Amino acid sequence: MHPPRGFRWATADDSDLLADIMFDAVRNGESRYTEAQRAAWVPVRRGGPEWDARLRGQDIVVAEQDGRAVGFVSLAGGGYVDFAYIRPEAQHTGLFRQLLARVLNGPLKGANPCCGPTRA
Repeated sequence: MHPPRGFRWATADDSDLLADIMFDAVRNGESRYTEAQRAAWVPVRRGGPEWDARLRGQDIVVAEQDGRAVGFVSLAGGGYVDFAYIRPEAQHTGLFRQLLARVLNGPLKGANPCCGPTRA
């Protein structure tokens, strides 16, 4: 049995947190990619205006467990999943499916409190 998790919508203040999760998942998690491939994909932790702009306008659900954010999934305009990252300690636990269900069927349906409307 997995520890209880909480889920919430991301806010503009989560930009650094989302970057940390992405970096941890890619660089430290289990992967079929080589270390060189992972380093090329995410050479450094994301940040700055370009990263913030990339997140803006997306519906993003964050999962938290034991007071720590352990994953997130984002839904971009047009309804496609843009980001889906799970920290190594939460991989293979069904968390991706839980996050995906929340971002696709969330109660906000087009109004992310962080980023504005993205879906009709």
